[in-house]
Amino acid sequence: MSIPSHSSGQSIKMTKFPKDPAEAISNAYLRGLASVRRIASNRVTKQTRHIFHSIDKQWKQAKDSWYESRRDSTYDFTTITRAESNIRKMYLRMIFENTVKYGNTATTRIYDNLDDIDPLNSLFNIAGALLRDFSAIYYPFPPLIRVYDQLGYIHDQYGLIPVNHVNNPSLDFIDAIRAHVNELCKHLFINQISLNNSRKYILKLLYDSMPYLDWIYA
Repeated sequence: MSIPSHSSGQSIKMTKFPKDPAEAISNAYLRGLASVRRIASNRVTKQTRHIFHSIDKQWKQAKDSWYESRRDSTYDFTTITRAESNIRKMYLRMIFENTVKYGNTATTRIYDNLDDIDPLNSLFNIAGALLRDFSAIYYPFPPLIRVYDQLGYIHDQYGLIPVNHVNNPSLDFIDAIRAHVNELCKHLFINQISLNNSRKYILKLLYDSMPYLDWIYA
């Protein structure tokens, strides 16, 4: 899936990589997961309250463990990266549950672009492809560094900051706004926006998010 040129006149950054890849990745993780928790807190229903409580608990535990490791100088960022997948999966469960009354029948993510795939997963797949291509173009990262059995980037103070997408660390970075994009997909589904027009709305959100992403990247 190709990314069209940015039509707002904003210039493309000339820097090839971020000055501090570890700082950029760690900030993207922390801000992205904080966004998941914040957005989820505003979407709680009677049916999804227990899911939010799990999100809240896991985020607090991961964050507290990270800050504790900073205090005792062990600097274990894996407390964040290990929690990330579960937190995001639970947030998607909230979206699936909260869209049932609008006709959604999906209960889990389907990543294959099958002919009979449900509309909400189709939107998530379009968004995922756009996030992947957009991050590769605008927010590339240098080759990863291996430390024992982990891949990541070395932070001057915190040591190794591991990544989950070892074949494409730009995806770890763009996760800073993934919850916002998923939230948009939810509203596109609710309002029955066509897939072609939905793609345009998602792209607009990505481009509108560039000042925020540039700030994290720099």
